[in-house]
Amino acid sequence: MSWSLAVAHRSYRAVTVFCHRPLLRHSIQHRRLHASPPVPLAHSDSSDIANLFKLRSPGGKLRMIQTLDPSRLRSSDFFDVSLRQMMQIWSSTNPPLPFRTHYICDRNRYPRFPKGTHGFLYYQPPNPGAPPAAGHLRFRVTPGNDPASFIQGSDLRLPDGLPWGISLLSIVGKSENAKSMKMWTIRQLLIDDGLVTPGLLQTCIAILNPHKNLPHTHIIHSFGQLLHVDFGRRFFDCFMLSTNQLRRHRSIGIFAESRPAGSCIRPYLGSALCCFERSNLPQHIGTRTAVVRIVKILSPPKSVYPNYDGCVPLPVEGEFVHFGYKQVGLQPRSFNVDSPLYTNLQPLFRDES
Repeated sequence: MSWSLAVAHRSYRAVTVFCHRPLLRHSIQHRRLHASPPVPLAHSDSSDIANLFKLRSPGGKLRMIQTLDPSRLRSSDFFDVSLRQMMQIWSSTNPPLPFRTHYICDRNRYPRFPKGTHGFLYYQPPNPGAPPAAGHLRFRVTPGNDPASFIQGSDLRLPDGLPWGISLLSIVGKSENAKSMKMWTIRQLLIDDGLVTPGLLQTCIAILNPHKNLPHTHIIHSFGQLLHVDFGRRFFDCFMLSTNQLRRHRSIGIFAESRPAGSCIRPYLGSALCCFERSNLPQHIGTRTAVVRIVKILSPPKSVYPNYDGCVPLPVEGEFVHFGYKQVGLQPRSFNVDSPLYTNLQPLFRDES
């Protein structure tokens, strides 16, 4: 029996949420000098775990969450991770299995969750028509612990304005990847809630197995889906998700210009939220061609070369990304998915196959 089918037959369990407070340096040193012997987790029950938390992190708050289904939330599923660096969820199994997550990882640094990050952890299924594997774990910020406030709340956002979340593919992980066991607690809740099926988990594993590592860049499956683009990046990377496949697209940065001898210049610094759109331009009629729109400028573009007069014009909010082609002049940068260079973008056109 596969692990996902085995999970489907396990009884419903609650999980414990532990909100970790960073300790001061002198406190850490004190703990190292006066540490108690480790508790053998393999022989601990839930009360042992609670005592362990109290011992290791005085003042830490323990909470139990029962569900990731927004329609079944209870007031006890509410918790607060404001200004914390880590959130940990533990299963009530023996031994307990943890799920840990941070707000973001920035060059191996972990900024704290923003002030006011209190609410409910939940699973957001894909929109109708999107691939079944396109779901995400989200955090809904609410003013209080009343589940009725979920609708009036808003999802936790990242600094670039995109919603904080963990994709279902990352939750499932690769079957041989040790890190996938760290997501066991979340997978258990998803199965118990009926939010995903064992078959879908097996599909996710099959999607991921051809890839050496889990994707850490954007996973895109639909037109209009926002992605963060750094003007100064040499390459444009994203993963395209279809019903049963994950394809990696990598091309020269959409705000970069290749030069002779393989060199590449990036004339601007800054960033924006962008999205793919189906091109309806006259020159693309009869083709499956995508273009990129600059939806919102996050960091205003700054010229790296004061006298730059090359092929990449200054990014403008609301406009398409443009490029100066030798034969046709300034045009929206385009991606014909039926050309050999851009076949990995074909999942965008799944409704036109």
